[in-house]
Amino acid sequence: MAITQDTYTGNGVKTNYTFTFPYIEEDDVKVSLDGVDTTAYTFANATTIQFNAAPNPGVAIRIYRNTSDENLSAVFYSGSAIRSQDLNNNFTQALYVAQETRNTTIQASTGNLADGSITSNLIANDAVSNSKLGANSVTTAKIADANVTEAKLSFTPLKSTDIGVTVQGYDATTLKSADIGTTVQAYDADTAKTDTAQTFTAEQIFNAGISLDGPFEQASEAITALNVDCSAGNYFTKAISSNSTFTFSNIPTNGTVYGFTLEVDVTGASTAITWPASVKWSYDAAPTLTDIKTHLFMFVTNDGGTTWRGSALVDYTT
Repeated sequence: MAITQDTYTGNGVKTNYTFTFPYIEEDDVKVSLDGVDTTAYTFANATTIQFNAAPNPGVAIRIYRNTSDENLSAVFYSGSAIRSQDLNNNFTQALYVAQETRNTTIQASTGNLADGSITSNLIANDAVSNSKLGANSVTTAKIADANVTEAKLSFTPLKSTDIGVTVQGYDATTLKSADIGTTVQAYDADTAKTDTAQTFTAEQIFNAGISLDGPFEQASEAITALNVDCSAGNYFTKAISSNSTFTFSNIPTNGTVYGFTLEVDVTGASTAITWPASVKWSYDAAPTLTDIKTHLFMFVTNDGGTTWRGSALVDYTT
């Protein structure tokens, strides 16, 4: 079978590609990229095409001969001389056209068409149907981008009778993107879940109350000086060995009930504690302490610390 084309794959670098078939005129040599003819090239020499820019990687390059069959190479007139060159040109033209036709026919019949050799403008409408295509004969890898458009696809338009049957009908409760973050919870990696342990680093407010079925645990806070920081917890510990004056800070606002327990280990002798003036004891008397003992003091307020109600459990063995 006579050679009438050469194919390559672009690499984004190479610009010169040779071809091996003979031709009559340069105009008979055609070039296509991914099935689309191009004129962005010149002849570097008689058998080499030089692209203006290197074809991109993966582009199917086809250099082929398409001999003109519109007019004879030479026309003879009555009484004119007949030259052998003119006869040869006419026969060569006919030969080349026959070779190109034969090659295209063989390739089409054997399923061995080169990439880009058949384009949409060469195929009549309705010439190719589902019944004429083998299963899996057309794949996405064989279809160049932009070769398939909406105008070339047949489809069944949506009818009003389809709504609610084969397609979802309008439903005001259907989730829309505008609902997210407004009427439905938007995604948040910090959102608490009910089936795993949670650590809250900010204050939580439960207006409906809390129902527990399990232990309630409170961390014990050891204070370094003599100030009880109410924002730190509800149970504090302190060891003293001399007379000490305690203060309370960061008390919740008026109208909020807050209470805490202070565990004091007395390690010195004749040790006395001075409490804030806002602390009110039962019978208006602060408890008397015993040295080298542990004492528990409980305080509660509901007016922002204006008044603290205090009570004590004293003289535990240290």
